[in-house]
Amino acid sequence: MQIDGKGYRELIRERQPNEFVNAWGLPAGMLNWSWDNRYLLMGLADPAAGNPSRRVLVVSTTSAERRELLNPRAGMVQQCAFSPDSRFVACNFQPDGGASDAARILIVPAQGGPSRLIREEPDGHLNFFDWTADGRFLTICTPRNGKWALQLLPVTDRQSSGEPILVQSGLYRFATTTRDGTLVFQKTRPGGFFATHLASMDAGGRIETVRKLDLPGENLINPWPRWSPDGTRIVYVAQDAETTFGNSVVRVRNLATGDDREIYRSRGDLYCAWAARQPRIFCSRNGGTDSEILTIAPDSGHAESLGHVREAYVSVDRPSGDGRFLYLGRYAKGRMIASRWEIATGRETILEEGPGGGTPTPTYVSPDEHWLVRSNFRQIDLRPISGGNWRTLVFTRSTHLAITPDGQWLLYHVIDSAGNHGLYRVPTAGGQPEHLGPFPINVPDGTMTFSPDGRRMIVTSWDDDHAFELWALENFVPAAQKR
Repeated sequence: MQIDGKGYRELIRERQPNEFVNAWGLPAGMLNWSWDNRYLLMGLADPAAGNPSRRVLVVSTTSAERRELLNPRAGMVQQCAFSPDSRFVACNFQPDGGASDAARILIVPAQGGPSRLIREEPDGHLNFFDWTADGRFLTICTPRNGKWALQLLPVTDRQSSGEPILVQSGLYRFATTTRDGTLVFQKTRPGGFFATHLASMDAGGRIETVRKLDLPGENLINPWPRWSPDGTRIVYVAQDAETTFGNSVVRVRNLATGDDREIYRSRGDLYCAWAARQPRIFCSRNGGTDSEILTIAPDSGHAESLGHVREAYVSVDRPSGDGRFLYLGRYAKGRMIASRWEIATGRETILEEGPGGGTPTPTYVSPDEHWLVRSNFRQIDLRPISGGNWRTLVFTRSTHLAITPDGQWLLYHVIDSAGNHGLYRVPTAGGQPEHLGPFPINVPDGTMTFSPDGRRMIVTSWDDDHAFELWALENFVPAAQKR
């Protein structure tokens, strides 16, 4: 359709399989205009390939005639773009964990023909965006000296004609070139996708004050802030996306002074919690086929390995009060598993194995270690950790929940039929819910955790509405050499 909304017509319709979606739950597709507006490049998932590989089609914007340009059997086509003269198409292939561990950029004639490899990077560290307006370079983002950087890859007649030229450091995910040569790109704001708020409460559980904690990092995953035993500090994990090695950063923040410092850095996802009595922080480090359990000194940052758990995705829920165990959450074979892991021996006991299929439902241990609690965007269920049947306490569309340190109350977030967000509580023994007032965040997805004295609460929430900034970069292409 035209930019004023007129002239709408359907160009192509393709049913996409549900299992091929991107990180935001949208169909795994890709679109790119030719510079003369006559054609579209369209990426569609191919179920026959057995993975989210994309068939790349060239579609006429006038007749809707289509033809297949590429149909890879290994790796996923992340992005394709026409050259300014529409003679060539450059495509970025990301590894699928099978035949190749490298990301590649290939150039193929727009009218069809054999492709030519022009760039390859190990470990999938290669983002391709677009051609420059003069057709002399491809704009790419790839590591340089251990940090991501925006660079220009020189190309001449389908061949790489030199090493990438540094433009500026930073991680760039989406970018496109305008006709006048401006590069418009998207960057993640400091704090990233998760907002974190600190709420103070009165003796009746009602919120008195709320303030946002500005945390560093890109935070594509929840920072999972956890309280120190004295309630003066929190430990959390920030994502340093610009660094290719050591991209997960364990940080400790003093809530009174605002002092915030890095104590440990590692590659892979980390989940951390403070020990109940000792000056120790326990973390799980995910990566590969298993996960490592670490202990970190909060002041010195000295880390030691305690052992491994045979699952790729493991999170530390909380340490036990006596210091003997860690309560873990594991994701295995499409289901979430809650377990108790003995620190001295590495012996693990399964507490609850969640149902498979659909969205996995995490299970948490209450602070007093008496209850198991789970939420699945429909209801909150509870049962004793010692065993027994699950019972539904309340119905809610939010995953914000927390049990008070004494185990007596469940506090949770409710969105009513009018769209109002409220904070409620209900006795864990069962009873009528009590409305405590408005909930400070109008986003349903996130976590809550109480301070040891039960008077403060940290709330995290998925905040993609405010996660990005849009930038324009001009005059970044080197002048052409005179012949």
